[in-house]
Amino acid sequence: TVTPDGSYQLLLSEVQWQAMQSSQALSGINVRASKDKRGFFLVEMDRTQWQQMQMNMKIIYTQTIMQQINVQSQQGGGYVLILKPNQYDILVNIGAFNGINV
Repeated sequence: TVTPDGSYQLLLSEVQWQAMQSSQALSGINVRASKDKRGFFLVEMDRTQWQQMQMNMKIIYTQTIMQQINVQSQQGGGYVLILKPNQYDILVNIGAFNGINV
């Protein structure tokens, strides 16, 4: 949720909060979470923190996808990426090929 003052609020279960902390999604971000009566964590971020978290998530996602790609080097210095059916579309959508003529 975006609040009237422009901050971002996330309402997370305990499992989701722990996953956020352990996945490096909050790397470089100093946020605090408060627990509500139902056991959910309320995390509030300003715009800069939100953008940093989005960038961190993109990096984590890209690294996960890249670990699943088979790369073969070619004679002459080129590389061939062997992708699963949806990996190419995912890589294009996250900008992994920006600046590369594929």
